[in-house]
Amino acid sequence: MRPSGSRRRVRLAIRSLVLAPALTTALLLAGCTTGASAPTPTPTRTPAVEVAHDLDFASPGGTPLKLDACTPKGVAGPLPAVVIVHSGSFIEGAHGDLDWLCEEGARHGFAAFTVDYRLLPAAHFPGQLDDVASAVDWISAAAQAKRFRVDPKRVALLGTSAGAIISSGLLTGVPGSPVKPSRFVGGALLSAAYDLPAAATQAGTTQEEVKVALEYAGCSTTDCPALKTISAINSVDRSDPPIFLANSTNELVPLPQATAMDAALKAAGVQHEFHIAQGTDHAEFIVQNHPDIDAAMWAFLTKIAR
Repeated sequence: MRPSGSRRRVRLAIRSLVLAPALTTALLLAGCTTGASAPTPTPTRTPAVEVAHDLDFASPGGTPLKLDACTPKGVAGPLPAVVIVHSGSFIEGAHGDLDWLCEEGARHGFAAFTVDYRLLPAAHFPGQLDDVASAVDWISAAAQAKRFRVDPKRVALLGTSAGAIISSGLLTGVPGSPVKPSRFVGGALLSAAYDLPAAATQAGTTQEEVKVALEYAGCSTTDCPALKTISAINSVDRSDPPIFLANSTNELVPLPQATAMDAALKAAGVQHEFHIAQGTDHAEFIVQNHPDIDAAMWAFLTKIAR
């Protein structure tokens, strides 16, 4: 069951990395998905889902990291895997926040996993990328692959907000990433900041949000070179795996962050889709409240994970 809009995660979202400015009419219309009606699909049987909670996968520096695993009952493996990386401005959130999305992944035929990563100030870049990579290694190890019927060669990422920043770094291979982008079949990124210098200096961004961006990068000032170095938009190249982007027109992360990433992926010839939701929904609430984008995301992930 999906969470209501009143859950605590909404309050966490207002502390996200950046605030949305007013956007021009042209930006509001650029690239938006159409509202054309589609034929009613033939009903299919949705598999029941089995969930294993709070499994330990790593303990970097003595910090225990856990994940939840969601698998479809009665579906033979090996299954593609999707690793779901939560939001929370790098300072809040945990793997269990997105269990509803984990279960949705299982209903779409994935072995889905929601994972922890170390929060600020316990770790900064590349610690969060290391933690997600550790989760991928744990899931792909023989014992866990057998237990959850995972095909280790078919692993995708699904990141939301801060989790999408982490995932974008892994999918584009930013300097300091512990794995190559080819480790993944691709991924979906919901409300990521792809250009951190622009995000840190965005008009309307609070000092607290600037502090978070700088602390994540290990910087003390906004002209710190590391902000640019670890920004996914600066590491895009034609070898990157397929990427699904989604952003809302008037949300916490400015739409130009996503339009710029869309342009970079196009220029590099990277297979991708870009979907724009009308309104203010941020991160996981885009797919919660826009069924067309939710369906498009899972169709994209299913296609690339074949």
